[in-house]
Amino acid sequence: YQPPDDTDRRRSQARSRMGRHTGRIALLIADTNVGALRTALSGRLLHGMDAPLHEAGLVLTLTRLPRPEEMPASLDRRHTDGVIVRSPAHTPPWLVRGLHALPHVWLFESAGADDGADRIVPDNGAVGRMAAEWLLARGRRLGLVLTRPDHPELSVRAAEFSAAVHAAGGE
Repeated sequence: YQPPDDTDRRRSQARSRMGRHTGRIALLIADTNVGALRTALSGRLLHGMDAPLHEAGLVLTLTRLPRPEEMPASLDRRHTDGVIVRSPAHTPPWLVRGLHALPHVWLFESAGADDGADRIVPDNGAVGRMAAEWLLARGRRLGLVLTRPDHPELSVRAAEFSAAVHAAGGE
């Protein structure tokens, strides 16, 4: 979790919006491809978020971008109290602007959405090291990592994976 630097500004904004409680939190899958909703990760995200929100008396709704550069109609203060954004690898500026009026949290967004909102990001180095440790603990000494060169988070995971395998005498 990476809190924003401007906590005082955000608190005053939140106080000014009090009284508009819908009880709904939206999970925005910020992708126009409907296939993004069918991934195992999307299903796990829904299950992981729904239970604590339900316990707090909130309802989780799922939405996606209907078309490029178009925000869903449901992402309006009259319909939604806040948004959890599952962002693409490279967040477009129009999406950042479109979310400005709603409290929101970026999920897995490490760069590109520098709008002062909270962020929840994985420790990519730890993910790579843990994967290597898991394989090494099972006697594996040879590893191969396939990744995309345009995805900086995956590159960090691959580098840490390789470093851990090499440090343990593997290749």
